[in-house]
Amino acid sequence: MRSNRVIAIASIVGVSIVAVTFLGAARMSGDDGKTTGKETQKIITPVKAGSKGVVFFGNGDTDSGLLPLFPETFPQPCKVIEVHAFEGQTVEKGMPLVTFDPELADLTVKEAEAGLAQAIGAQKRAGAVVKAAEHYDEQTNKAHKSAILVLESTLKGKQFELDAAKTELDEAKRKAGAVGGLGDPKIREAETKLKAAEKALEAEQIKLAGMKAVSPTSKLDEAKGALQEADGAVAKQRATLNKAIYGQKLMVLYAPTKGRIVRSFVAEGLTFGAQTRQPAFLFQAEGALIVRAEVDQEFASRVSKDQEAAIQDESNPNIKWKGKVLRVADGFLPKRTGSMISEGLMLNDTRVLECIISAIPVETTTPPLRMGQRVKVSIGVE
Repeated sequence: MRSNRVIAIASIVGVSIVAVTFLGAARMSGDDGKTTGKETQKIITPVKAGSKGVVFFGNGDTDSGLLPLFPETFPQPCKVIEVHAFEGQTVEKGMPLVTFDPELADLTVKEAEAGLAQAIGAQKRAGAVVKAAEHYDEQTNKAHKSAILVLESTLKGKQFELDAAKTELDEAKRKAGAVGGLGDPKIREAETKLKAAEKALEAEQIKLAGMKAVSPTSKLDEAKGALQEADGAVAKQRATLNKAIYGQKLMVLYAPTKGRIVRSFVAEGLTFGAQTRQPAFLFQAEGALIVRAEVDQEFASRVSKDQEAAIQDESNPNIKWKGKVLRVADGFLPKRTGSMISEGLMLNDTRVLECIISAIPVETTTPPLRMGQRVKVSIGVE
């Protein structure tokens, strides 16, 4: 009984001590929290009630942002065989960065070259056929004209024969009439010759008309059509070769402009393909860094071009820059998800007004603004 009472008293004393401890800790915590709260309020939201200033956040960036460099043939599979540039390296425009396996591209060029040679051969043969057809037509036309001349000459000869037959008949009739022998066999013979001469003349006239009505058969049009097709085949194969040569050049990834390799995701033996999500490099073009910031619509009216801005690192308020609003977007657009990788294709539905701000170190000891660095921007804040 006595031991139970002692235990109860000890429990009460213990609970009292714990309660006092928690109350003291809570008070201390409350004081610290109030102080911290004031400091936090001063750093993060220094806009006083009724102020026309605005505070917002942004990132160190360039006008073009970080460029993800993929193989030119992406998403077609290609294997890295040599890396020429490395992370942190400054490169000039047109400098080779990566070489990919060119075997397939080389074979494609050879195939196109063979196809072009074959097409040129067919073109030459078609040209020879055209020349032969032109010669054939020339000879045929000459023969046709000669045949007409022969028929015309023959026709004249038949006309002479007819005239001679008429004369002979007239002479036979005159002689027979003089002696009273109109039934003379010579008259019948002359009449027969006349009829034969008339038919022969008629036949020659029909031949001449038929010869003039018919044009010589020409193979030139057909040959020219074949040559035109051959010319088209050569042009097509030449374009195929140029395309293959262009594809061959794409086996090397070049720097798009002067700049720096910020991050490298590439290594020898790596294969790019349809499932690849990361680029070969993240590339920063040469140029001054700016702050790319986003303002909510509620405070957008407080921001305009050429305003002075105070900038500080989000995590360390002692790192400061001064700046000026260089450009304000024309409209409220979806918030960028980031310029670091292909996620930039995915847009946030939140609408913001983007503004570009210059950033100049306040002191010579102030570190330079870095790509992607998170900063706080104050405009019109005392």
